[in-house]
Amino acid sequence: MKATASVDVKSNFRGISFLTYAAFAVILFGIKLWLIKTYGNATPYLDQWDAEAEKLYRPFLDGTLEWKDLLSAHNEHRIFTTRLYDLALLTLNGIWNPLLQMAVNAALHVATLVLFIVLLTRVIGKNYLPALLAFSLVLFGIPFAWENTLAGFQVQFYFVLLFSIACLWLTVTRTPLSPAWWIGILCAILAFFSLASGIFAPLASAIVGLVFYATGLRKTAKQLAAAAILVGLFVVGWLLTPTLSYHAALKANSILQFLDALKAVLAWPMRPQYISALILNVPGLIYSGLVLWKRPPADDRKWFLLALNVWTIGQAASVAYGRATDPLESRYQELFSIGILVNFTCLTSIAQNKFGKFSKWKVVGAGAWVSITLASFVGSSGVSVGDSDIVYAYG
Repeated sequence: MKATASVDVKSNFRGISFLTYAAFAVILFGIKLWLIKTYGNATPYLDQWDAEAEKLYRPFLDGTLEWKDLLSAHNEHRIFTTRLYDLALLTLNGIWNPLLQMAVNAALHVATLVLFIVLLTRVIGKNYLPALLAFSLVLFGIPFAWENTLAGFQVQFYFVLLFSIACLWLTVTRTPLSPAWWIGILCAILAFFSLASGIFAPLASAIVGLVFYATGLRKTAKQLAAAAILVGLFVVGWLLTPTLSYHAALKANSILQFLDALKAVLAWPMRPQYISALILNVPGLIYSGLVLWKRPPADDRKWFLLALNVWTIGQAASVAYGRATDPLESRYQELFSIGILVNFTCLTSIAQNKFGKFSKWKVVGAGAWVSITLASFVGSSGVSVGDSDIVYAYG
C-alpha cells in the first residue's frame, strides 16, 4: 500500500510540474505572438536582404550553394545553424516568410527557457520551480529584446543559448570523455557556429574542469585531457573569429572604454554604475565563493551553476569589447537576461544554507535583491519598450 501511495504522489507531482511548465510556456509564447502580431512585418529587415536573400536563398534555389557557404563568416560570426534552420523553413513552407520565422523563433526560445529551468531545478530542487517560473515570466515577458522577436534572422541568439546550456550541462555534470560528454563537445561546436560568443561555453566548462583537477576532486588523466580539449575548442574558435576593419570603431579601444561598457552590461537593467553591477551580480559572486570554498564532489550539479556564472561573465565581456559603443542594444539583452536568471537561481541556492543567528538577514537580503531587481525591470521597461524604435523599425 505504501509503495502504491508513493508512486501515486510522484505521478501527481509530475503531472502538476508538467502543467506548470505548460502554463509558463503558453503565457510566454502568447506574449511573443502578441508582439509579433502588433509590430511584426513580413518585409525583410536589415541583414535579411544580404545574409538571407542574396547569399543564402538565391544560391540555394539556383543550385550553386556549397557547404563552405554555410560555414562562411557573417560579420564576426559563423552562423551555420541559422543558415540550416532558414533553409529548412524555406523548404517546408515553400516560400520565404519572415513572420513564420518570428513565430518559430519564439517557440524555440520558449522551449530553450523551459529546458534551462528544468536543469536549474535539478541543481536547487523542484520545490523552487514556481519561484523560477514566476521570476522568468517577468524577466522574459517584458520584451526588452524585441529585436530578436521581431527579426526572423536573429534566431542565432536562441541557438547559442540552447547549445551553450547543453554543452555546460553535459561537459560539467557528466564523466569526462564519456558518450554524453562528447555530445556536449558537439554542442560546444554548434554554439560557436551559432554566434561567436559561443566559444565561452567550452571555456567555462574547461575552467570548472581545471578546478576539479587542481583541487583533487577529480585528479585523473581523463579530466586533464577533457580540459585540454575544451581549451583547444576555445582557442580554435577564437582563431576562426574574423576581425573586420569596418567594425573597429564599434570595439573597445582602451581598457577604460571596455570597463565602462562592461559596467553597463553587468548593471543592466539598473543604471550603468559599478555599485549597480555589484548589487545585481552579488548572488553569483557569493554562490561561486561558497562552492569553491566547500568544494562539493565533482559529480555535484552545483558546479553547473558555477559554470553558468563564468559563461555569463564571458557573454558580458564579449559584448562589452565587441560593441563597446552601444553594448545595451536590444538584441544583446537576451544574453543579459540569462545572467539575471542565473543570479536569481544562485540567490535561491544560497538561501538554502543555514546561517544560524544571521538567518533573518538572509531573508532580508534575498527580499531586497528581488525587490530591487524587479523594480529595475519595471523602471527600465518604460524606456526600452516604450521607445519609438519598435514602431520606427517595424510599425
